This record gives sequence, structure tokens and C-alpha cells, in this order.
Amino acid sequence: MPRWSLLLLCLLSHLQCCQSFLPVPVPTESLPNKKGVTNSFVLPLPPLRTPNELLPLLLLGVRVGEAQLPGPIRVALVNPTSIVSKISQFDSLVSQHSVSIICASETSATAKAQKLFSQQVRSVCNLKALWSPPVDNQFDRLDGDGSLRGRASGVGVFSKYPCRHALQTIDPEILASARLVHTIQTFGEQQFQVVTLYGLASHSSQADQQTDQLLRASLEATEHIRLPMIIAGDFNCDPFTLPCSQLLHDRQLVDLPKQYLRMYGLPMPPTCREATIPDNALLCPQMASWLSEIEVMSDPLFDTHKVVLFSLSIPTQHPCVTRLVLPQSWLEFPIQEHRIAENYYGLQSQPTDLKQWATKVETAVDLAYQQTQLSMGTTPALVKTLPSRAKGRCIPRKPTAINQRTMSPW
Repeated sequence: MPRWSLLLLCLLSHLQCCQSFLPVPVPTESLPNKKGVTNSFVLPLPPLRTPNELLPLLLLGVRVGEAQLPGPIRVALVNPTSIVSKISQFDSLVSQHSVSIICASETSATAKAQKLFSQQVRSVCNLKALWSPPVDNQFDRLDGDGSLRGRASGVGVFSKYPCRHALQTIDPEILASARLVHTIQTFGEQQFQVVTLYGLASHSSQADQQTDQLLRASLEATEHIRLPMIIAGDFNCDPFTLPCSQLLHDRQLVDLPKQYLRMYGLPMPPTCREATIPDNALLCPQMASWLSEIEVMSDPLFDTHKVVLFSLSIPTQHPCVTRLVLPQSWLEFPIQEHRIAENYYGLQSQPTDLKQWATKVETAVDLAYQQTQLSMGTTPALVKTLPSRAKGRCIPRKPTAINQRTMSPW
């Protein structure tokens, strides 16, 4: 819901509530006005009304304050080559293809371009931009002003959901390469990680080693935060052919081409020059279980690279933890141990099952607790019995589910 609509509704509701406190017309003595004409009563402000005609259409039939989670999350992988002039393509992805998150590799965005495009993508597409460090200028201007076109590097994540950078998870030297960005996305009560990287063109073993270093840094960054994760972008190679492939298998990560073959029974179409699939995503087992659709767009929105779309059907129910409430430990109470045995054998009851035995033991502990207090000089009137939270052993219990919000420590 637009922010202005929510503010307008709150204002109108506030004024309507204030209506009951307005003064009613009270007869008074004739009071002259500025023109000398007398009035027989004082007229208060007219009553306020908020008919449906005055409310924005977007507010009708909407429960204000409730999060709207319209279906699955649709993620797009793009390589814009230079992002500064691609706002129309981003608008097309959001408006026509219902994309919620865009992972962009090779943005070539300088500091000036990042500032400009962040404003454009916010106003046009309602997306928040999270960037890697800006890249250097492609060309130096004679007037010393910053350029809009930078070197072939830079990545960014653009999201309609609440999101933020994950702090201090990537080594500063690797972060300075402007080929990696680590973000936290919030979808309802669920949070997950999105890492976008841009691998070096795989024309030599040295380039593969540097891409391998980027991927290792991505894996290490996601281990800092215990949330589901996606590592996406233009890898410029098959990530499972890199030296760190064993780490991918150990963490049970799957990529889009394998999932495409499993879901549709056909090889995934090429995404670059009708030959290779550099635009890819690695998903953890939980994210892979939410994967519901993969598509390679035939419409060439960007030069050279096709857009890869995939959908995640993330459950919207509240994540919860299971808690089994157990009796409080007796070690927290001042009890003389020898009194427990004395009271136990002094009781006449003979337990026949585990529950009766536990009741007898708790009764003996309760008596021992009271006797210990008396022996320590406590006034009889102030002697406390064993609280109920310390009783109830050997009784069948059912675990309770407690809703919680998955929060990141960063």
C-alpha cells in the first residue's frame, strides 16, 4: 500500500474520532460579530465525515497494517552490461512479469550511476537497491566530474521486500572487487539470504581461480547467518566445475540447470549467445524445496544475456519453535538432602505406578524444603511451600509451538 494512502487514512480516522469531542451548539447571549451583526448562538465547526467517496480507492477493502504477500516470490537474474540506462527493462520485469527481486551482474555502476539508478528504480519500480562497492570510471572526464559508465564489474540486488546488507560477512579485499554483495531479505515472517556475484570471464585457469575465490567467499559469508540462502548471478562458468565443487556437494546445493531438468525433463535453454548458461543460481535444500518454476525469457530485454526467472513458493505461516515446559529444578531451592529421605520413608502411601511415586517424592521434597527453612531460623508464618512450577514430574506433557520471528544477528 502506498505510504501516502496509509497516512491519509490515519488522518481521516483521527479526525473522525475527534468528532465526538467537538462542542455542540450551545445557546448564548447575542454576540456581535466583526460586522456588527448579532448571532443568537455560537456555531462550532461542522461535523466531520469520512464517506467512501473521500477515501482513496486503494484503501477500500484493505485491512490497513496487514502485510500483503501476493503469491510466490519471483526472482530475475539479469546481466545489463551497463545498468544506468536500463530502467525501462527493469520496469518491464516488475510490471509485466511480476518480478519481486532482481539480481544484477555486471552493472558497471559508478558511485554517480548507483545514486541515479537507485532513485529511478525506487520511483518507477518501487524497488530498493543494494549495491556492491561502486566501480571505477571507464573514462576520466576532463571536467573531473564522475562518469555514469564504469568498468565491467559491479553487482546489485533490487527488492520490493524489506532488505538490508549483511554486515562484516565478506573479506574487505574481496568486497573491494565489486563482484559480490550479500543481502538479507524479509518475506512476511521469513528471512533468507541472497548473494549476487559476477564471475570473471572463463577464458583462463586464472579467471576460474578468481571465480572460485568469489564463490568460496560467498559460501563463507552465508555460513555466518543461519538462514536459507541463494547464491545467484553471472558465474561465467559452471560452478560445479570449479575447485570448490566439493563444498557445494557437501552443503547439498543445487543449481537451476539441474532443477530445470528434474522439473521439466528437458535441458535448460542457453542464456548467453544461445550457447552457454552462465546465469545461474545455487540454492540450499530448503530454498530448493520452495522452487516452483524456472523460465528463460525468449524476449531479449538485455544484450547478449537472456533473463532467467524462477519462483519460490515460500510458506507464509509463522515459523515457530517447539517448547516442552518441564518442572523447575530442586537444586535452586535451599533443601537439606537428608531430610528428603526421612520424609519419603515417613510417608505411609505406597506408590503403585510412576506417577504416584513422583507425587510421593515431590511431597517429601516439599516437607524437606519447609523444614530446612525452619532450621535456618525462618519464622513459621514466613515458611514457603514448594512452588507449583517445581512440581509435576512423571506427568505426560505435550510440546507447545511458539511463534517467533526469524531474526538475523547482523
